[in-house]
Amino acid sequence: MNPKTAENIVREEITVKAPAEKVFDAFVDPRSRKMWWGQGEWEITGSSSDPRAGGKWDLHVIAFGRESTIHGEYRIVDRPHVVEFTWIASWYETPSTSIVRVEFEEHNGETTVRLTHSGLAEAERGATKGWPRLLESLRRYVEN
Repeated sequence: MNPKTAENIVREEITVKAPAEKVFDAFVDPRSRKMWWGQGEWEITGSSSDPRAGGKWDLHVIAFGRESTIHGEYRIVDRPHVVEFTWIASWYETPSTSIVRVEFEEHNGETTVRLTHSGLAEAERGATKGWPRLLESLRRYVEN
């Protein structure tokens, strides 16, 4: 078992050479998210975001050879420290709701990003291999 994966939880961490505000904004701003999310793997055809508790977000993609949507609702938005949202991906036969929590901790102009994706259904656990690639794409986008 991947030591970062325990049952239905995935944890990933990266450090980005940028202030927390910039990294946080890239994560929640729909225009920015279109620029880095799934680079080289997915075609992003639309994105919206209302980053406040109870606000909705979505991402329309062409992934796995078909059009799909990932969407959810923000549960916590504490700029630039924490964003937490529900995650529902339409490419699963029976989509379930899981939780993504992203923490941003800045030290000396660099930001550590800690992502926890919990509540994954059995069928969804394999898809979590995408988080390291997505976070690396976020890092490249913000640092350039």
